[in-house]
Amino acid sequence: MQPQVSAKLALLLIKEASSRDTPVKLKYCKVYRTIKHWLGNEYAAYILDRLKSGGVIKIEEERIKVLKPVQSTESIDSLVRSARDIIFSTSASQS
Repeated sequence: MQPQVSAKLALLLIKEASSRDTPVKLKYCKVYRTIKHWLGNEYAAYILDRLKSGGVIKIEEERIKVLKPVQSTESIDSLVRSARDIIFSTSASQS
């Protein structure tokens, strides 16, 4: 997977987590679940690790807390659709 793809997916994950008022459990984060389902646990963990090492997020008790929030006017469903589009367009171009 290309670095720019993981960056786009990471931004969508940050936008979703930022749009919620409180830290959200990873299992309820729709963008995270989409990444995990289509690209696997390892890739989802890679994105989380990159965000943690950059000081953007913090994970405590399976909850994601955004340390550097990003404003977004998009709905969560729109963010999930964008994540799926990125994943599918990347998969199709690699075939």
